[in-house]
Amino acid sequence: MTFEDWVIPCEKTVKYFANVFDIANYKTENELIALFSEVPTAENIKRRVNRLSAIYGTRISKPDQDTISDFIFSDGIVGKAKTGELDVVNRLAFNGERKYRKCLSFASKFCSFCNPDLYPIYDSLVLESLLQLNKKEPFDSTYDEKERNQIKYYYNYKRFCELIDNFRKYTAFGLGNCTLRELDKYLWIAGKGLED
Repeated sequence: MTFEDWVIPCEKTVKYFANVFDIANYKTENELIALFSEVPTAENIKRRVNRLSAIYGTRISKPDQDTISDFIFSDGIVGKAKTGELDVVNRLAFNGERKYRKCLSFASKFCSFCNPDLYPIYDSLVLESLLQLNKKEPFDSTYDEKERNQIKYYYNYKRFCELIDNFRKYTAFGLGNCTLRELDKYLWIAGKGLED
């Protein structure tokens, strides 16, 4: 499937594909929502990290999951995510000072499940969908392949959030009533379609 096969997004299309995603992933999504609604004890955070890693296939090793869990608990990442600190995603992605293990996708997923109204989930499929949609109907004047690669390889979560926001606010699409999770699900499914 090429992006030419996709219609220009509108609220109805986004909500339809978000619903398709929800039907296909009902059990795992609800499991994570329930887990993230529990009190964030050290043990609960370990379960969150382990299940999120298993469900999303983050390829983070078990020892690294334990280290990340300890960091999340000791640094108060859950509280920071709930209050909306945007830099908490990059802080978690770099695990404080462990700069050799960048895991922006995992960090954005973790923060998104803590506060889905503020943190879009970073994913290379979503980046590609945004690029193809921007080529078809420009909603961001500077986003191109070069910037996509800069976001992807330099882990620029702030710019990724700006892209999502520009996509959501673009008047021609009429996506103002769509949630970040709905947009994420639509863009992810679109990206999967590009992969096939």
